[in-house]
Amino acid sequence: MIQTSEDFRAWLVAMGKKRGLQAISQHEASRLLGYSRGSISKIAAGRRRIPRYISLACQALAADLPDRDAEELAEGPILKVRLVRDR
Repeated sequence: MIQTSEDFRAWLVAMGKKRGLQAISQHEASRLLGYSRGSISKIAAGRRRIPRYISLACQALAADLPDRDAEELAEGPILKVRLVRDR
């Protein structure tokens, strides 16, 4: 699990090696993770805590899990949530 800035920087290197590079850029990490470039920079520098969903997304990308597009999601089970307001 990616919990520290060192873990995150190691993930950048590991993702780069899969592509024949030294490391992927922070710009590319931003694009892959759907997270702002500034936030990625702060995570890499240790100035921002790594949100759990970003850590999980990094793990999914490292494991080469397939993307699920809207068609696949529509075919699979759907979880319906009803929001209830406090009165």
